[in-house]
Amino acid sequence: MIALIKRIKPQSLADLSAINALFRPALIQNGSIDVYCNNRENTKKAKKEADKIHKDLWPLLSDTFGIPLFQESIMFILQKIGNFTLAEADKARKTLKLLHKGNQDKTDDFIRMIDQFKSQALQNEKNADKLLDMLASYTEYSFNKSHSCAYAMNAYVSQYLKVHYPMEYYCALLNNSTSEDASTYIKQASVSGIEFGGCCYDECANNFEVDYEKNIIKFGLS
Repeated sequence: MIALIKRIKPQSLADLSAINALFRPALIQNGSIDVYCNNRENTKKAKKEADKIHKDLWPLLSDTFGIPLFQESIMFILQKIGNFTLAEADKARKTLKLLHKGNQDKTDDFIRMIDQFKSQALQNEKNADKLLDMLASYTEYSFNKSHSCAYAMNAYVSQYLKVHYPMEYYCALLNNSTSEDASTYIKQASVSGIEFGGCCYDECANNFEVDYEKNIIKFGLS
């Protein structure tokens, strides 16, 4: 994850959200990280490739540089290009997993959905198949955008606090952790130069809290 963040050099919440969705085993294995990074570095080329499939594809995927990273991306493609209703698009998103898994029985619903998409979306069946293959390869592993954004925001705020208010940050972690986690957090804090008061009457508190006079964290006996 650290290597990926260094490679992408995120500049926005959208970048952090994309990193959350990208860093999943299946997407790492199928080369999606390289595709995303290459498209990000050369958006003109990425847009040109998307336009070859459908003129309306890039506007739907520009924020993720031509990759349908999120469940919502897939639904919007089905809605805007396939003329599905949002309800149909959500159902189709789940049905598309059958195309990816391959070894499952193709149900009547699956066949109808594929036919509906091809008839409503594109005149060129080759491009329709290409777009369906793209959707299917990401549907199996797609991440909900609202979750990814929430996790990104949480990580961003937490990292800010960890850098600028480390003692308060570790107090919050320790006061909301299990005893097993607490041991890990104390080691992390100590490695970063934070000192803890001893387990003595006048150096302890009910919870972990900052002693600003001594510039230490008071040990929480509870």
